[in-house]
Amino acid sequence: MLTSSRLTYAGASVNFNKRAIKHLLTKNEQGRYPRLGDAIRVAKNMGVPSAYNYVLLGDPALQLAYPEYEIETTSINGMDINQQVDTLGALGEVTVKGFVKDSHGNLVSDYNGFIYPKVYDKIYMARTRGQDSGSSIEEFEVQDNILYQGKAKIEKGRFEFQFVLPQDIDYSYGKGKISYYAKNNYTEASGFTDSLYIGGTSNNISVDESGPEIKLFFNNRKFVDGDVVSTSPLFLSDLSDESGINTSGSSVGHDITAILDDNIEKAYILNDFYTTKLDTYKEGTVKFPFNDLEPGRHTIKLIAWDIYNNSSSASISFIVSNKIRPEITSLSGYPNPFTDAGADIVIKHNLFGEFIIASINIYDLSGRLIRTLGPYDMRSYGFEIEPIHWDGKDNYGNYVKKGMYVYSAEISDLKGYRHQKSGKLVKVY
Repeated sequence: MLTSSRLTYAGASVNFNKRAIKHLLTKNEQGRYPRLGDAIRVAKNMGVPSAYNYVLLGDPALQLAYPEYEIETTSINGMDINQQVDTLGALGEVTVKGFVKDSHGNLVSDYNGFIYPKVYDKIYMARTRGQDSGSSIEEFEVQDNILYQGKAKIEKGRFEFQFVLPQDIDYSYGKGKISYYAKNNYTEASGFTDSLYIGGTSNNISVDESGPEIKLFFNNRKFVDGDVVSTSPLFLSDLSDESGINTSGSSVGHDITAILDDNIEKAYILNDFYTTKLDTYKEGTVKFPFNDLEPGRHTIKLIAWDIYNNSSSASISFIVSNKIRPEITSLSGYPNPFTDAGADIVIKHNLFGEFIIASINIYDLSGRLIRTLGPYDMRSYGFEIEPIHWDGKDNYGNYVKKGMYVYSAEISDLKGYRHQKSGKLVKVY
């Protein structure tokens, strides 16, 4: 926490925050980002005496979670990003290429993972409401209209993705922005480019008069109309369209919208819950968690638009029950075989997002109980709890011998309903 030890004024606080953020996001001469304490120290020493009123409550040696690598755009629609790129118009297809680089600007050729681009429309001016007594209405810049967000592969440090700009853009001409986040199993990367101009309408427009195809489910794709779900189910919708799905939110009424029990006044806007499939803008899925639904029969209707503003809708019915009992749907241990380093046991179940009490008993082949893990109170992430680690030892702290072991997992909900399932692990050395 960054706070003040005595009275400070708004103007001084704004200036101090700007200095602190600038130093937190600026690398030093060695190409490294600063630690929290160093950035705050520099920001305080560059200000007026009142800057010494600000105090960092926390470990000054910590750093923010900076990505290790940077992302650079090389071309848009085949044109070098460092030259004049053609203006991108509504309903035009766009191809973007780039690469992951290190702090020296070199290609990270062994980087294989995924990139998540977000394409933003131009900056616009917003206004404060001026509702407080004595306050004035002020204008400020905002750039938050997302025209496209997707997911693409990074192979040997390079990436490429395509999308079509929606019809719902700001037709004035100006700079847009692409923001990037990338990750693999080990490291992250980030970056952006504002070397693109957006405005007007594309000269190459295809004809599209059909709305998106919509498929609706709850919890998983085995759901059929009228099935029973818990009070906090996961709503799923698979969407597809040759031109892409409109998620820009910049035009009234063209959002991905869910309506529960025909209650239009409390419609759910689901643009932010839609993600495209890998390497395509034509398909994607909405994943939206409902919470504390009333028991009984319900219907849900989903309305979606493509980027040409053709709409489609679909509906399903479902029954909410607060008497669904927990069930282990999948149980696995890895690595299997395992060593003295132990193994993780993964439990998947049927109660989306709910608190689960989990325990594991481990037996040798003679049926003797050698280790008990838990019980643990655990919050579910979707239909899965965090893996439970067995360190390969018995209840007395000794490593178990080579051989096969049977583990029995049990979960229970807060009402005391239980379910068990068993699996096997082999120790090799």
